[in-house]
Amino acid sequence: MTTNIEPMIGAIKDPGAIFATAIEEEIILSNFKYADIVLTSAEAETPADMTLTICGKKTVTDESGNETEVVVPIPFQERIMGEELSTISIPATGAIFSVGGDTNRVFRVTADDLANGEYQCAVIKTTAIASCEIIGALFGVAYEPRYSGKGFE
Repeated sequence: MTTNIEPMIGAIKDPGAIFATAIEEEIILSNFKYADIVLTSAEAETPADMTLTICGKKTVTDESGNETEVVVPIPFQERIMGEELSTISIPATGAIFSVGGDTNRVFRVTADDLANGEYQCAVIKTTAIASCEIIGALFGVAYEPRYSGKGFE
């Protein structure tokens, strides 16, 4: 028997001038195999470069019982939409790309990417572009259920 669970779609950053400040937001995959991070930006006279990294986050307990959150950059994928879907591997150092050229980019992190490092969630990070007024948005889509239940938290 197959459980039909709709993909979970959520705004990570609502539409607006989101690129002027650095972004650092968590995505919890919970019961889904994949999360696609969709970054979109409006066309601008002067496009600008930014860096996007995806990190795994976990809590580590030392010998004394003290808990510390650890955030470590992990490799991820960029999904290229064209006549055929292709995937590019992005190293843990992240991807540098231009926003403001009517940009639509799709990045993917998988539950396996997180499980390999025993991470509880993914953290999306971008660098700030000083005084940037380019309009953009950042969305997350979690899909392909592993279990029944919630997606984004």
